[in-house]
Amino acid sequence: VKIVRFWHEVPHEQYESLKSKLLEIIVQFSSGPKVILTRLCVGLSALVLQLLPNNWPDAIQNLIATFQQEGFAALPTVTRCQILLEVLTVLPEEFFSTNLSQQRRIILRQELTKGLDHVVPLLQSLLTDESPLEVYQSSLKAFSRWVDFGLAIDRAEPVIQQVFLSLRNPHLFDVACDTLITVFAHPESYKYPVTIQRLLSEVVSLQGLFSQSILDEDKETCERICRVIVSLSENHTKLLVESVLGSEDVK
Repeated sequence: VKIVRFWHEVPHEQYESLKSKLLEIIVQFSSGPKVILTRLCVGLSALVLQLLPNNWPDAIQNLIATFQQEGFAALPTVTRCQILLEVLTVLPEEFFSTNLSQQRRIILRQELTKGLDHVVPLLQSLLTDESPLEVYQSSLKAFSRWVDFGLAIDRAEPVIQQVFLSLRNPHLFDVACDTLITVFAHPESYKYPVTIQRLLSEVVSLQGLFSQSILDEDKETCERICRVIVSLSENHTKLLVESVLGSEDVK
């Protein structure tokens, strides 16, 4: 709370020690309770927003590197990944929920956008069959939040392709569907018609899964696939019509 509301009371010379102490406490509570660890990650995200860019240059890159350093090396790999992904998930959320001046918001958006150069490769490396289930799920959730933030879907296309593959895993199906709905519903996704066109074939390929769900009377799976299709259809109607009729016929 103090980081967000009373930052002006924190002396400049204590910035670095506050950052170190917060990371130290996160290690201390790495095994839970979950609610405390989550609040600590929110606090770290709030600190990033306060210190960027002058007092913590390249904060996202630095955070990713920090979780690979000695202070965190003693933690299990899955735990380190989970904590880092939690921070990366709440960081865009904090950006939107924190009361900021227009100028400050512009500066932070620029800095966080720069951080995507490190976030996207990290998520892509974690969204693989070798990743533990909980890491994969957390990676999908983090990716969804960065799409909300404004990650361009043409830049994220390799990750989105991996999200479609995740639909084949029943343990990942729900969160993967939610992620795809976020991708197609983003208000700026219309700017990338070529990417949407390529992803359209992935949506069409869900027909087999949908048909099997009908045979199995799996209502929940049918509904989620329909939500993905509706999200695509509602937000990219013109592109879909052009795909069927051709752009000249639409005109």
